[in-house]
Amino acid sequence: MRAGFSFRLAAAAGAFVLVGAPARAQPTATVAPTPFLTLVQTALAVSPNAQIPSRERAIAALDLQTARRRASALGTIDAAATATLHQPGVARDLGPSITAQYAILDGGLRAAEAAIARIEGRQADQDARIAALTVFTEAGSAYDALWLAQQDVRIVSGLKARVDRDLQTLRNANRAGIVGEIDVDRAAAQSQAEATVLFQAQSDERLERAVLNVLLNRSAASPLVVLPDLGLTTPPFTDATEAIDAAAAANPQALLDELAVASAQAAVDEQRAALRPTLTLAGSTSYDLLNPVFATTAAGVPGLGAGAYRLAAQLGIGFSQRLFDFGVTRRAIARAELQQSISSLTLDQERQSLATQAASAYYTWQQSIVNVRSATAQEQLDARIYTISRRAQRAGETSYFEVASDEQALFNAQVTTVAAQEAQSNALLALEEVTATLPLDRTLQAAGIEPYTRP
Repeated sequence: MRAGFSFRLAAAAGAFVLVGAPARAQPTATVAPTPFLTLVQTALAVSPNAQIPSRERAIAALDLQTARRRASALGTIDAAATATLHQPGVARDLGPSITAQYAILDGGLRAAEAAIARIEGRQADQDARIAALTVFTEAGSAYDALWLAQQDVRIVSGLKARVDRDLQTLRNANRAGIVGEIDVDRAAAQSQAEATVLFQAQSDERLERAVLNVLLNRSAASPLVVLPDLGLTTPPFTDATEAIDAAAAANPQALLDELAVASAQAAVDEQRAALRPTLTLAGSTSYDLLNPVFATTAAGVPGLGAGAYRLAAQLGIGFSQRLFDFGVTRRAIARAELQQSISSLTLDQERQSLATQAASAYYTWQQSIVNVRSATAQEQLDARIYTISRRAQRAGETSYFEVASDEQALFNAQVTTVAAQEAQSNALLALEEVTATLPLDRTLQAAGIEPYTRP
């Protein structure tokens, strides 16, 4: 239900001006209600917001495999072929060559690269979890909003039906001379006002249904009936401190910021590797297939000797140490250290923000429980008053419009109750989102999606 709707509902009983917009008949639901966790599986499977991070995870996994191979191999083997077909004064040659190189020491460069790739893979996991949680909570909010809209349609339809029955009763009484024409006109005006409110409620229901259907990649007008709650398990928090601790330990944004700190440290190590010495072992061999080497056999017969095609082979060791680069590397290290400091401060800032969010979500959820109890109790009280008022009307002890006033109070109480129930469901959803207690992994597995976690 959109903002301002409750005010229109409360004002309906006092509106005695004839208005247009006749009410449309509320269709009877012919589809079974869809549980939220079943619905969100579809949303996760079709949402581009959840699919893009999955592809990014695959890219990060490939980068990690490449970095691990580089860190473990520390060497390369290259093959090449060269040919000299015509050059004055030089014999033609054609031969392959093989060169091997192995880094005995690399200053820790490749280990730092592997660490960065590993961290980037975990960051991709947390980005994917954040995207999936966004889809989860968007679907949850839309689900709650649709349930509220459908309940508003149900409540307003019931009120409209009662008002219409009362209008017909007053018309019969007017024909019998029991009530005056003014009473009939007032009842007719109220019926028209309720028709307008019902039309608005139905429009809101179609809008909320369209929003949820779009998340499911379905036609906006597709029929959809939802249940009173999301089916979430109540989190086992006894106070706000436990909620704050849970958010700090498992919230994916906090984990992402922790990984940013680790990545910044690995970047510092990568820059420092440029100042460390490197030691490389290298060897190569080449052959000439056009100019074989002939040797004389023991019988004095010319023939190909052992290793006839080998022309050159070499083995060497190289040592490198950067002595001076005009301070470029030192500045790069200083920059990386500053970035690490910024990452650490960002993590502290995020933890403070999460603590505030978790505490606020916990107390909002607790308050929403109280609000539902209070609204339910008020509704029950107004229902008893309305029942007594109806009996008094039948006994001729009170007027129709006094009963209508009590009926309006009951109607407003019903609207307040369902709004409080929707607010409680939203508060629980927000609390479980910030404390990372939503059943995300289980829902992903049920949807056939690999959970976004890795060691």
